[in-house]
Amino acid sequence: MLIKKSTEDIFINKNKFMNGFENWIKDICKRKHMKLKDVSNKMGVEPASLTRTLKGGNPRLDTLVKLSEALEVEITALIPQEIKSE
Repeated sequence: MLIKKSTEDIFINKNKFMNGFENWIKDICKRKHMKLKDVSNKMGVEPASLTRTLKGGNPRLDTLVKLSEALEVEITALIPQEIKSE
């Protein structure tokens, strides 16, 4: 069954994602006993760059791939749970 979402629904979901992304990634790091500095080093980026990406909450696909590889998780694990359940 195909469910059509309105533009408003998509906007709300994007805002939820952007607001929860940084905390979700920090939670994954905490569970894996990693610091953001360790993750940024594995990604090959400066810690400040990773922080800006997390705070902006709108990472590019290649950044998500690098982040998932650095955290050693599937890329789908980077989506906050509350977004997945909608």
